[in-house]
Amino acid sequence: MICSGVNLAYVGTCIISCSKEYLPVCGIDGQTYYNKCYLKAVGVACAYDGKCVQQCPSEYNIVCGTDGLLYVNDCHRKMNGVGLADMSLCKEKCSLELVPVCGVDGRTYDNDCIRQAAGVDVISQGECPKCPSTMNPVCGADGKTYDNDCWLKEAGISFHHQGECCKGYKPVCGVNNRTFNNECELNLQGIVKQYDGVCLAK
Repeated sequence: MICSGVNLAYVGTCIISCSKEYLPVCGIDGQTYYNKCYLKAVGVACAYDGKCVQQCPSEYNIVCGTDGLLYVNDCHRKMNGVGLADMSLCKEKCSLELVPVCGVDGRTYDNDCIRQAAGVDVISQGECPKCPSTMNPVCGADGKTYDNDCWLKEAGISFHHQGECCKGYKPVCGVNNRTFNNECELNLQGIVKQYDGVCLAK
């Protein structure tokens, strides 16, 4: 909602008596004012009703506010109009205990309290995975297909072959007269298919 314009009351020094009612407005200077009266008093035009919305960097550098709450970085603290305080004021709010949680932002937080202070939802307990989301399937020795080599290593599984794991039982006979569970396994061995089905004894 856009603020309405201000009409000139009279020429001369203004006598200002603003109410203490908290109805924040954002000035064109990017500052949040207590209400429209305070905004007018300093001669700043109104950008919109409500607190100013700023874009803060996503860097993770926890700071303590004078309200006793933790903020993900100094920009978030300033955006909430809170003074900077010594970390000892906030220590009672969040312990320094290391029980990692993974936030939806892909960052690992030291504990759930610090994640909440950052205003980020949780995706899982423990550290966030360090692997990319690129698809380059690999088959593990456990017979499962992993999105890429990194995820395979994260799981602690040995590499079997590049590409998806072969699934299902549809036997084929290779020219070496050996039966394979399916054509996929035959191709992985570099064997030419002789015919579908189990190899006949010779």
